[in-house]
Amino acid sequence: MEARFYREQEIARLPDFLPSATYNLAHTLLSRTDGCLFVPIRSLQYMAVLDAEEFIFVDGQNRAWVELAWQNSVRGRAARSTNGCRSKWRITQRRPRKP
Repeated sequence: MEARFYREQEIARLPDFLPSATYNLAHTLLSRTDGCLFVPIRSLQYMAVLDAEEFIFVDGQNRAWVELAWQNSVRGRAARSTNGCRSKWRITQRRPRKP
């Protein structure tokens, strides 16, 4: 299955940390796939698309447009986060596309 996602102009970029439990669970699930994982978040009407370098979030209304991205700022490092630590990520918010 092929899926394409598009990005609008970036409106904010923040350094932040992803909790180790979230990071470890995502990478455990990713290790069982061919490199990409689709996770529906029904309560928010969003879908998360995960890969090793980035987690993107798309709205249920504008399915092909990235609204939020969590990008791993430590590239090339496959080490798992230890319990109680946090993995460094950059959060990028994008301007929603007008329907």
